[in-house]
Amino acid sequence: MKFTSECTQLVVWDKDNNQELCSFIEGAFETEDPRVIDILTNIPEIEFSGEKPLKDKPFSQKGAGEQIDYVKNTPLTVEELTALKVDAKATAKPIIDDTIKTLQDADAAEKFETLKAKAATLGIEVKEDDTMETLQAEIDKKAG
Repeated sequence: MKFTSECTQLVVWDKDNNQELCSFIEGAFETEDPRVIDILTNIPEIEFSGEKPLKDKPFSQKGAGEQIDYVKNTPLTVEELTALKVDAKATAKPIIDDTIKTLQDADAAEKFETLKAKAATLGIEVKEDDTMETLQAEIDKKAG
C-alpha cells in the first residue's frame, strides 16, 4: 500500500519496539507489511491509496461482497456463522445459511458413519433405509 505525507522527510516511530517504524522519502512510503499498514492507516495526517484492509472493518461495516468473501474464505463454526448472520447484509444471508447447512450436513453424515461403525461392532446389520434414529434405537436395544 502506498502512503503519502505533506512532510517530505518524515520518520514514524514504533513506540512498541522503541525504534523507527518507517521513513517517508520525498513524502512517500510504500509497504505490504500488515502491521505497518495498520499503524499508518490510523494516523490522520498520513494519506493512503486504496481502502483500509478488510480485517480492520467490523463484519457489519463490510459491504455484501466483502461479507460473502469473508464467509467463503474463513473457517467458521456454525455458532460463529449464526452470530455473523445478525449483522449480515441481505444478499450475504443466503450464503451464510448455505454454509451453515453444509456444515450441519457434514456433521450429521459424520455422526451417521460413527453410528454405522458402532452398529457393525455390535453385529447389527445396517440397512439402506436405516436412519440415525432407527440405527440408534437398534444400538440401544442391543446394548441395553
